[in-house]
Amino acid sequence: MIAFVRYTTGLGDAELYARVRNATGQFWDFVALSWGVIGTDCKAFLTEYADSDPSTSYYSAEILVPFNGVFCVEIVVDSTSLVIGYESTKDAAADVPETGLVATDASNSIISFKTDLPSTIDSYCVGSFVKFITGNCINQTRKIAGYGGTSKLMLVTTGFTEIPADGDRFIIINQ
Repeated sequence: MIAFVRYTTGLGDAELYARVRNATGQFWDFVALSWGVIGTDCKAFLTEYADSDPSTSYYSAEILVPFNGVFCVEIVVDSTSLVIGYESTKDAAADVPETGLVATDASNSIISFKTDLPSTIDSYCVGSFVKFITGNCINQTRKIAGYGGTSKLMLVTTGFTEIPADGDRFIIINQ
């Protein structure tokens, strides 16, 4: 599989890496070929290629991924651990987007709410979209602007028409 991204020009080869995460938040060790915690062997650094675009650069690397299962390939800025892009795999039936539930929290609002997502990585789904599939906000979709790995709070760029209710189910769409 080729992991690739277009990003800010001139970051260099050691600045962006690809990693593979499963649904329980474990990372694929490219050397041991097993799931575990994030470590040096879970990072496949991308190579920056010269091209004619003056505002962005193209980065890529070939990575070996597990042969089955549902997982997510993430592109990460090494210095900040910011996930700048990701793509989920598909199963034989159809796309399998990540799903979650709204969790109880007094600070939930139309623009920010607590989730039950398993990831503890800050900003891991930023840039993707959240779409409600149950509740009063069903079929409403918003772009994700922030995610706190410790707090599990998701921030969207534009508010929903109502505050998502406890237990409302959503999916994360990668576009």
